[in-house]
Amino acid sequence: MKKSQIDQEARSVNGVKITQSEFDYMGSITIDKKIMEASGFLPFQKIYIHDIDNGQHLWTYAIEGDAGTGIICLNGSIARKVTVPDTLKLHTAMRVSEDTADEAKKGIVTVSNGNKTVITQQAAVLPQHDVEMLHSKIHCATVHYAEDIPNEYIVIGQKLRKAAGLHDGQRVDIYNKTGGKRYTATVKAGEQEGMFISPHGTDARKIRNKDIVILCAYTSMDYEQAKTHKPPLVFVDKENNVKKVDHPKTEPVHLLGVANKSQQSGNFIAQSKL
Repeated sequence: MKKSQIDQEARSVNGVKITQSEFDYMGSITIDKKIMEASGFLPFQKIYIHDIDNGQHLWTYAIEGDAGTGIICLNGSIARKVTVPDTLKLHTAMRVSEDTADEAKKGIVTVSNGNKTVITQQAAVLPQHDVEMLHSKIHCATVHYAEDIPNEYIVIGQKLRKAAGLHDGQRVDIYNKTGGKRYTATVKAGEQEGMFISPHGTDARKIRNKDIVILCAYTSMDYEQAKTHKPPLVFVDKENNVKKVDHPKTEPVHLLGVANKSQQSGNFIAQSKL
């Protein structure tokens, strides 16, 4: 009989300081490429974030920042949950067979000196495993209708759902860019061909009509396969019409430090990369 699979911590980065937070960007955590490479974190991999200073436990996906800058930037609604220069622990998870779980030795990286000094405390020795990756993302969709009823789900119009490759019953993370709330819901396929977004149930209390939301779905795949993973990123207009669908190997880093609402530490100069 095939053994069951279990979830384990795979790689961790300790002691990083938040250098910046960007409310006006569409989700993710920007991590210095040097730290990404040392830790084995991948672009679009799901990152678990533990804020040592305020106790918040969060998650999002990683994008690469310029190497050697020390950048650790929380983007989008998640930026409302942290403060510069909070100290973070970052880690990733893996799914392995119970047959090989005891063979695993997680990778541990420590960071200091303004995130510029990166030391590998323990190299990762991991069996074959699956990792959590971004499956797809819808950028800045507008909520058309929120209804507080007993059933819990989010209705997504067929065209928008198909553009993102989402399936009926699939779980998605919803980040309310307007109000800052974050939660998870189940997709219900809309019967109409429209581009609407409509949360139902108690989740509707966390969102209002016309709020701007980001939808992220995650998937699992082999670590080696994940290195070349290119999830669809769906960009929409104010009416949720699809403007374009990108499949980049890594998401372009936004122009940091230009938003009035962003926070910066005094000793950090943001690097720009379009």
